Amino acid sequence: MRNVIYTLVFILVLLTLFKGIILEAFDSFGFDISINKSVLFSKDGGNSWQDYKSSFLANNDLIFDKNNIGSFLLASNAGVLNIKIEKVPQEEKVYKKNKGDNSVWKIFQSDEQPNTIYGISYKLDGDEVLLSENYGKNFKKVFKINKNDRISAFCFNYNNIFLGTRNGNLIGSKDGGKSWYKIKEFSPQGILTMECSKSNEVFIVLSSKVVNLFSPEIPQKIDSKVLVFKNEGFFEIEKLRGEKIKSVKIHPLTNEVYFVSDEKIYLYHRGGTGYINPPSDFKITAFTIDEKNPNIIYIGGRGILYKSKNNGKTWEIIDLPQKAQGKKITEIEINPNDSNLILIKISD
Repeated sequence: MRNVIYTLVFILVLLTLFKGIILEAFDSFGFDISINKSVLFSKDGGNSWQDYKSSFLANNDLIFDKNNIGSFLLASNAGVLNIKIEKVPQEEKVYKKNKGDNSVWKIFQSDEQPNTIYGISYKLDGDEVLLSENYGKNFKKVFKINKNDRISAFCFNYNNIFLGTRNGNLIGSKDGGKSWYKIKEFSPQGILTMECSKSNEVFIVLSSKVVNLFSPEIPQKIDSKVLVFKNEGFFEIEKLRGEKIKSVKIHPLTNEVYFVSDEKIYLYHRGGTGYINPPSDFKITAFTIDEKNPNIIYIGGRGILYKSKNNGKTWEIIDLPQKAQGKKITEIEINPNDSNLILIKISD
């Protein structure tokens, strides 16, 4: 009996260690397999929070609807669903009844034409780019990638579409997805993320290493390189050793570009790159900007949400409910039409 207990304890310890290593490794390389996700929503700038006890919101891509200040857009396997903020429990029942084959995992809504929505559908035989021109009611496939690659980044500006892959392929379309062409292959470097500006620039973040989950160095640091693509040419902005850029944001009012790693925020002006330091000993797990105010930025960590009203010179803590204590903030969204509407996702 004692041997059985020892064996069970040993197996439990091994499983716990294995889970920790895998979660750390995936987190280090940008894969999101977080568990026990939740969504918190504030209507008053973070003074109070509503807990959406709904896994279908937390596990799908969720953005504020640019057509309707009182709605979310939810990526689902039934297409894009319009979720009324005040009726989330009722909408969950609708979602469960309308599951289908038109699955969308990531969604991107046009600023200029909110009825235009692009979706990314991850499939075993090759990821697809989908386009809806009627507010997500119907989608058509406009691109399918090789099954040996994965779409890792996507952005668009009017009819100019760009997508990046984990194998380092940069692919574009100049006609809204009717035709596509390969812009450049960066292999063995992969494309981590990218963002399109209103001035027809594409800011691209490359990783220096191929992901190897079986390396004894897990979790290992990777180097990042930030490039700008404009007028069919590339130039390098920044090269970072031992830092993985996880997020790129471009402020629509100032055209300033933020590159965010675990420990630092890089602020790119057309004249060069500056730095914004987060609070000391703080690991950044999420970042966003307030599109209505260029001085306001947010960063999230484990159980802590910070807000700066002077572009990172000073920081103040936004109180979170008890449920968020010790949890990792994986995403922060500020409604582009109303800065008081804040959405955060948390996970173990």
